[in-house]
Amino acid sequence: MRFLGIDIGSARIKAVIIDESGEISDFVSQEISGMIKQHQPLYCERDVLDVWESFCILLKNIKSIENVSAVCVDATSSTIVPIDENREPLHPALMYNDQRAQQEVNEILSNSATSRKFQEILPVDASLVLPKCLWLLKNLDTSEKIFKFLHENDFFTMKLCDNIVTSPNIASKSHIDPSTFNFHFKILKELGFNQDYLPVVAPIGDIVGYVTSEASRATGIPADTPVINGVTDASAGDIATGTIEVGDVNVNIGTTLVVHAVVNKIIPDRKNRVYYKPYLEENFLVGGATNAGSLSLDSLCSLVDKEFSVLEREAENIPTGCEGLIAQSEWLGTRIPDHNPRVRGFLVGITKKNFTPGHLFRSFMESNAIILNRMLEIISQITKQEISEITLCGGGAKSKLQCQIIADATGKNVKTVESDEPAIGSAILAAAGFNKKYSIKKIAKKIVKKREIYYPREENHSLLKSKANQQYVLTDKIY
Repeated sequence: MRFLGIDIGSARIKAVIIDESGEISDFVSQEISGMIKQHQPLYCERDVLDVWESFCILLKNIKSIENVSAVCVDATSSTIVPIDENREPLHPALMYNDQRAQQEVNEILSNSATSRKFQEILPVDASLVLPKCLWLLKNLDTSEKIFKFLHENDFFTMKLCDNIVTSPNIASKSHIDPSTFNFHFKILKELGFNQDYLPVVAPIGDIVGYVTSEASRATGIPADTPVINGVTDASAGDIATGTIEVGDVNVNIGTTLVVHAVVNKIIPDRKNRVYYKPYLEENFLVGGATNAGSLSLDSLCSLVDKEFSVLEREAENIPTGCEGLIAQSEWLGTRIPDHNPRVRGFLVGITKKNFTPGHLFRSFMESNAIILNRMLEIISQITKQEISEITLCGGGAKSKLQCQIIADATGKNVKTVESDEPAIGSAILAAAGFNKKYSIKKIAKKIVKKREIYYPREENHSLLKSKANQQYVLTDKIY
């Protein structure tokens, strides 16, 4: 038996095939970062049909695609596309970090007392689904043709099996009620939002359809292959790293930095700083997605025309603290734990000595680690759960320097694993959904292999803790 997992991220589409023993037989990847368009400062969108075309080309490059027994897709969280009754997109997908729906956030909080209270579980900002849906209803010329609002996951699942369905994890940023694992219909009613615009919610791991003949011709996946209901890309990454048991913590550093801890109950956050997402076995993920991550690092590479590895080597020779240089690595506004779309990147404390590519590169890495540590402190405070070790995945986990800086900034052991691709998490879900005897935990244990552990250094922890206080104060003062 072979199981296909497909991950549609911000920058790449990745696909992997595993067998029932957890062995990886195929892995392919396709760059799609150039598809993202930002016409205005708060806008971020891409054409899902262009992504689908790359999706199909990629899958046809997999030699053993004809032997697949089940398939599961993950994609970016809270990326929304409206479709008509013919299942055609009416507008480019509004990406997870699109912030154009600022006015709609105000309308939601003004018109729904329930949503105001629900912020203890899901803080409302423009990156969520309902603000984007309201914006599209007001601004789309063809709004009267809108049939459904779909997450990216749901759109590609639909393209494969022609069924419209979502999971409570995928739809978590659409205001899922944790007591029912369905949409919070009271909030929708208070907003006058037609619930028929939203897809049916089915459990994670359910078979939600079968690959159609048309999709089979386009992708190479055999017709009638079961399509398994999945999770978002970050949650698939959690599964791929073995972040399954209560108390496990996973951090994904890619284009964005996402923190997830597994808990078995919801403890509302009175300060509205984190979100909760339904997860496996009726557990939840608590944490959040920030706008820290690789954007600042990749941008610096382009600016100075140097490879990541070259700048990393230069940064290794820079002392902790970057000799007074402080950077803000969230360039597209802040999401969690603070909601401020006006925040942009900045550098403070520039001198002739520290204004070098190595200093700049390390300062952005230190900023990422500082933002992460703040999230971990908040999660521990809310859940009363002590965090002693975190698993790090994503592109950032491939940087030994970034891993060590995170260990130093957080004061916690940082573990990396051999294979951390979200596509692997979706492949595991495909296997477990196809045959319930294939336990998610058992397959994950076979696949997940520890790579390295980074231990915090106390002297650096103290330096970065002091720098963190300065970064928080500066961000608050400037914005």
